[in-house]
Amino acid sequence: MILLDHNLKVLLFDIEGTTSSIEFVHDVLFPYARQQAHGFLTKHWANPEIFQLAQKIINEAHEVLKEVFSQFERATPDLAYQAVCQLMDRDAKVTGLKQLQGLIWQEGYAVKRIHSHLYAEVPEALMRFKRHGFRLFTYSSGSIQAQKLYFQHTTYGDLLALFEGHFDTTSGNKGDRKSYIRISDNIGVNPTEICFFTDAFKEIVAARQASLQTVWVVRPGNVLTETPEGHGISNFDELSFDFR
Repeated sequence: MILLDHNLKVLLFDIEGTTSSIEFVHDVLFPYARQQAHGFLTKHWANPEIFQLAQKIINEAHEVLKEVFSQFERATPDLAYQAVCQLMDRDAKVTGLKQLQGLIWQEGYAVKRIHSHLYAEVPEALMRFKRHGFRLFTYSSGSIQAQKLYFQHTTYGDLLALFEGHFDTTSGNKGDRKSYIRISDNIGVNPTEICFFTDAFKEIVAARQASLQTVWVVRPGNVLTETPEGHGISNFDELSFDFR
């Protein structure tokens, strides 16, 4: 059991590997986005926003894969799809790709082809935290829209209202301490009043460097390359708060 500081005001959650299984994201969500991407791009190609997003993805592919994609090469559905696949093969954390994936998942959720996975204790834990007055946020490499959709369409129902806000790569890389300072500034609290929950060592290091409190989450199936100092938890029922 871990007792957290009574001065905490904000709980900030990573998603993949923390509230939800890595297997679901990699075995269900990512393949679904890849499978639907070409058809989605073709279907919506006349939409200027989708065309601009496709161009952004091709430019991102140039940055990651300079030997494959020319900078500012004019987008076509085929070229954009090729860029999507190449970036996904490298698990690139780039904003345009994440935005497209979010739009594809939105359509999938709407027709109930996919429902988001959460670990069994997570819904009740989130409601318990909320009842005790904590402000809840998420921070993921997935787009803000994708995060909202994820918690709106879970196997436990719509839990989106539990969260006050969401952060993605537009706030910065999750391994950069400055990202957590931006988030604390955006929320309007001192970094020491935030606790960040994540399974990733480099994110714990960055958050601690920004003076956030952290909890290392060790879920079944998580691949751990390094171990932060202090004890981790395997589920949120192992947390205890000095509630006032």
